[in-house]
Order: sequence, then structure tokens, then C-alpha cells
Amino acid sequence: MSAAGPTLQVIVANDVTRQKRAEFEIRESEARLEEATRIAEMGTYKVYWDTEAVRWLPQMYAIHGVLADTFSYTPEK
Repeated sequence: MSAAGPTLQVIVANDVTRQKRAEFEIRESEARLEEATRIAEMGTYKVYWDTEAVRWLPQMYAIHGVLADTFSYTPEK
């Protein structure tokens, strides 16, 4: 106790072990998928339905023989 009164200390801690493990497992899974698609010479892409944007993953460009910085895809309506 100080001359001004009692001192209050608050300590907050969070165990982030599960979160970090889940993040690591996701990165590992993504790396395995990328390796498998490369070995099988397959490609993947993601469609963002709200904006109708399409993002090819790197293997798709290699399969189609185009460069990512020179190719743009727009879906037909």
C-alpha cells in the first residue's frame, strides 16, 4: 500500500496456442494442395460472386501459357 492508497494491477492473458496451431495447419494444407495441383498439372481458381472477379492461382497461368501480369479474365454475362 502506498501513501495514496492501495495499488491495483490488472493482468490479462490469452492462450493463443489453438489459434496458432490452426493457422499453421491451414498454411500446411494450402502448401500441399498447391504441390498436388502442380504435380498433377491441374489449376485452380476462385470466383468472387459479389464482384464477378475471378482469381487464377499460379498453376492456371502456366497451364494456359499466359503471364499473370498480362492476362485478365472477365466472365461473360
